[in-house]
Amino acid sequence: MNIALIIAGGVGQRTGEKTPKQFILVEKKPIIIYTLEAFERHKEIDLICVACLHGWENKLKQYANQYNIKKLKIITLGGETGYASIKKGLSAIQEYGASIDDIILIHDAIRPMISHNIISENIRICKKNGNAITHIPIVEALLQKNNSKTSNLSLDRDLVVRTQTPQSGVFGELQRIYNLAEEKGISNSTTLSTLITSLDMTCYFSEGSEENLKITTSYDIEIFKSLIAYKKNVISTYKKICVEGNKFLKKNNLCVLTWGNFSCRIPNTNMFCIKPSGIDYELLTEDSIVVIDLEGNIIEGDFSPSVDTPTHLEIYKENPSITNIVHTHSTFATIFAQAATPVPILGTTHADFFHSEIPITRTFFDYEITEKYEQNSGIIINKILREYEQLPAILVAHHAPFIFGYKKNLFDACTNAVILEEICKNAFFTLNMKIESKIPHSLVKKAYDRKNGKNAYYGQKKEC
Repeated sequence: MNIALIIAGGVGQRTGEKTPKQFILVEKKPIIIYTLEAFERHKEIDLICVACLHGWENKLKQYANQYNIKKLKIITLGGETGYASIKKGLSAIQEYGASIDDIILIHDAIRPMISHNIISENIRICKKNGNAITHIPIVEALLQKNNSKTSNLSLDRDLVVRTQTPQSGVFGELQRIYNLAEEKGISNSTTLSTLITSLDMTCYFSEGSEENLKITTSYDIEIFKSLIAYKKNVISTYKKICVEGNKFLKKNNLCVLTWGNFSCRIPNTNMFCIKPSGIDYELLTEDSIVVIDLEGNIIEGDFSPSVDTPTHLEIYKENPSITNIVHTHSTFATIFAQAATPVPILGTTHADFFHSEIPITRTFFDYEITEKYEQNSGIIINKILREYEQLPAILVAHHAPFIFGYKKNLFDACTNAVILEEICKNAFFTLNMKIESKIPHSLVKKAYDRKNGKNAYYGQKKEC
């Protein structure tokens, strides 16, 4: 198992608030709940233990029930120090029946902006090396103090890092480390990293983020509020883009009824927006768009997401350069897909778009259809994507096309969907002429390079 041990035993006097900082409400939600939600949503986390401030245990239970934190199975009393709270948490985890091979992620309750990627990377590094210490580089100049007012020695910042949480270890090894510390009379190490180094052991670094803020003062709370507001604004912006992308498909006759969908990745997050299932394109609004994380959790939205969401999810997970995805049942592209036939390159119209045929997936096996068909579609699409550089579209055998965008212009996949349909239309009629004709490779290269090559010269060099 992977167990999150959340340290929430502090009083937090530096905030100037009567309420302990981990329980202060921000946007009507306690800070600790933001933290717990991050671990709750992460599919690699199996269980949560909280070392809680005395007297706040019942309040924590109430909040956990209110916000549906189902993985919280252990609440134990925290200690007077971070060191003591970690020890109490480890004891409670042992009593619960944890295995010596379980991974324990020790995290501050007052780091509510912990990301999915930081948790994933921490687990990965810990599995590989036995521990994982989240860190970020130092960008400021460092001076060693003579006293509170002077210094005459600078330090090489490349030799120093700032540590954050989570800090993780294998349970059996953590027990050994803390027992060894007790034997040596060490009890003032507030973090796992300082304890490991004080015992002359090696720490293994895991990548952190400046956004992984530790809330210590009232000023930090204001920063946290600003980050939440910014995140909401970004999500709102990309939900609107998602509405526009989907309506583009309908406007350009690439979809009929409620078929098809457009999705877009939200930059610098592990989330994407997608059309809800079965909702008419004309009725789409920002509020109807569904926001999904890369674990498949619904972050925002009251509707069920598109049935093709698992396909989009698999593609986004493996292809960070893909920023938007379109799935249509446009007539001519779907004809080729239903015939399980790739679209051959017959002329410069196609070559302008891509320098080889538009590939088709293999026919799915029965088990890939009956179990997790949409997810398997994404997995099979990814196998083809690995073979090409920025492939604009793939036809799924006996189904329909999936089209990809790679640019910061988040309607890139929409444009590619229009081009794909026109190429398929041209190819369909050309092939039906039953005249054998093969385009020279030199012409394919010329047509592609003049629009997409290193020395492309199509269009205006300056924006009009």
